[in-house]
Amino acid sequence: VSTQSTGALVEIRQLRRQLANILSQSTEVVLEPLLKPPTPGEVLSLRRILTVCLGDHIGKLEERGTGADEYSTELVEEGVQIHRESVLHGLHSEYVGFCTLEQENSGVRMRTVFAVEEDWLPTLLPNKCTFSDPLDQPPPAYSAITGEVMCHRTSTFGVRAWVLPAVNLSYPVGMKRFREFAAALLEGKVVPALQHYDTLLLARPGVLRKSWATLQPRAEAFLKQLVNKDVDTREKLITMWKQDGNFLYTAFSQWLPQSTHSELRAAWPPVAFSTNNLLKRS
Repeated sequence: VSTQSTGALVEIRQLRRQLANILSQSTEVVLEPLLKPPTPGEVLSLRRILTVCLGDHIGKLEERGTGADEYSTELVEEGVQIHRESVLHGLHSEYVGFCTLEQENSGVRMRTVFAVEEDWLPTLLPNKCTFSDPLDQPPPAYSAITGEVMCHRTSTFGVRAWVLPAVNLSYPVGMKRFREFAAALLEGKVVPALQHYDTLLLARPGVLRKSWATLQPRAEAFLKQLVNKDVDTREKLITMWKQDGNFLYTAFSQWLPQSTHSELRAAWPPVAFSTNNLLKRS
């Protein structure tokens, strides 16, 4: 090990001890003298964290070389290469992140390099992306995992406008987002208990996705309540029901025959609350 490498390792250990001392003020930290290498999952998390922290230090593969690949970056006009001492040297990674650039006789080299997945750029660094409108195909859809309407959008990244493929993202804020959420709510996708009324609806929920939906009184009333209270996610809906158990009852009842209203009234809101959990009504 060279003297330079030994000095770097000493600095790393000192920095590690300093960070541990800072963290120990709020939580118990044990500084293991023989730290085990990170697991594959921990490596993935570290790469994602570095991507978020170094959003301006991203390189894109422009040309594969027999000796070294050529990358572009927004920090310099000329092409740069991965330093030959990096474990990523010669692996042709499409996108990489780096901590520093060094000028050498043969050109500019990236140091402390890590691989970046292409779909991380729009999801982890959305502020550096310019997004398209939501794509028609695949169509927007409510996600039971995120509790909101998702859609696919293409984008370009950074000042060099690198073109990125479509990824699944939260539907942008606006009236269309409310319409998609309202339709999913009536379809029973947001609150499963509402699936019980699917065959009884006086109109199909899909009408709410139309630009002219507000021309129908029941559609207008339903959308108006969601918009007025800014409810366009499952979390916001549950929060609203905890504040006002009658929220949406009148608007939803307009979609059902009069004969079902007493049953609906008894079951509203269509969720049951416990101390820590949201439970479906039977």
